[in-house]
Amino acid sequence: GNTGNTATTDDTGTNDISNMPGGNTEAVRNLQEKGANMLSTLTPLTGKDFERAYMDAMVRDHQEALNMLDNQLIPAAQNEALRNHLTETRQHVSMHLERARAIQGNMNM
Repeated sequence: GNTGNTATTDDTGTNDISNMPGGNTEAVRNLQEKGANMLSTLTPLTGKDFERAYMDAMVRDHQEALNMLDNQLIPAAQNEALRNHLTETRQHVSMHLERARAIQGNMNM
């Protein structure tokens, strides 16, 4: 369905971090690897099981991304362009987390 598209509409912009000076960190690489692993666990699921697992993963991963942005990436950003990009990314991640939680809540009704 349309459930997944709602929560991830603008996520592709976060991939640009690794191309910025100081943005290709181990933390960013770990996050990218984790995404690939999540995809492999979702692939065999179908229907409601897939939708629930997908939304659980989206909520968890967006919360982890916010924690990483707040506690590691933004404080460590050495240049203004990277810090601004990370701050803008944080706003998108936060909005996506709110939407994912709302969708997840509706699924449990």
